[in-house]
Amino acid sequence: MVRSRSPVVTVERVASEEEVLVMEAVAGRRLSRPQMIREPIGQLRGLEALYPENDLRQLLVLDLTEQLVEFKKQDILTMSYEELRRWAKWAATTERTIDKAANVVTTGQLLLEAGNLAILGRVAPTSVDEACFRQFLTQLP
Repeated sequence: MVRSRSPVVTVERVASEEEVLVMEAVAGRRLSRPQMIREPIGQLRGLEALYPENDLRQLLVLDLTEQLVEFKKQDILTMSYEELRRWAKWAATTERTIDKAANVVTTGQLLLEAGNLAILGRVAPTSVDEACFRQFLTQLP
């Protein structure tokens, strides 16, 4: 879902004979059996919290903290104009980075709500897996 950037949760089922006939008519050829159909069963809110560009470690540790440590080592009085310009440009992005991190946390909280994740229980391979997942959901706030 993250790779396709689609929050739609789907289940696969075997197509009925009528559905296969329609698929064959559209394809203009005979299809092998069984044919599978993906049916949407809902949407997962907050999936974007898992996108690579929303990695909190990257945003806060690598992009912000490491640069801040490097900046503290600098002597502003001896910096060249180019260095000052580069650091000023970086400083202007820090507020935006912090805001983005806060938004990622909020989005992640939406994702991790029990009611939101409950839809994933419908795609569990076995009833035992579904029961374990439902038990996990009861432990979430």
